Amino acid sequence: MSRRDEAGRTPTVRTTLCFSSHCSYRSSPTDRLDGHPTRAYDIDMPTPSLALLAALISAWFMTGVIWFVQIVHYPLFAAVGVDGFRDYHTAHARLTTWVVALPMLIELLAAGRLALVAEPGVPPMLSWLGFVLALSVWASTMLVQVPLHDQLARGFDLETQRRLVLTNLARAILWSGHAAVATLQLLASFRSAAAAGSSA
Repeated sequence: MSRRDEAGRTPTVRTTLCFSSHCSYRSSPTDRLDGHPTRAYDIDMPTPSLALLAALISAWFMTGVIWFVQIVHYPLFAAVGVDGFRDYHTAHARLTTWVVALPMLIELLAAGRLALVAEPGVPPMLSWLGFVLALSVWASTMLVQVPLHDQLARGFDLETQRRLVLTNLARAILWSGHAAVATLQLLASFRSAAAAGSSA
């Protein structure tokens, strides 16, 4: 039950959300409602850097895309049929590029920025691990998946399609790893900001 004053009124608690680097409590005699003192809490929510948010969002976006490709899209290549496969693959390559090119580029640049410019509270080794994972995704794409797609562009081959599915699994694991690392980076940033606020 809430406390009441002599007049039977319940004190008002005012909560204020603030976006900065710490949390604080303040009370002021001027904070009154109907002549009754109120309490004001400033709960500061740390704001991650643009690079950290970009890495987090793009990595999770691409993780979702790649697992869809791994489980649904690549296995269904075998069901397209030999006759229409070349046209299908050409359209697939063109449209997929529109979906993934920008997020992949943002992910790589953001991960590189986090590795080269330390994020407050984030262990440097964690940021470098994220960058290595993002680079590994690009290396796998350019050195393994793109050559396999080039072979399929000349016509369907079951063995090539199976190799694409198998090697893409490694790429899906790499992307999932980077998404997990980006999440840990965000949590580390929040913990650091909270610790700084409690000591302020």
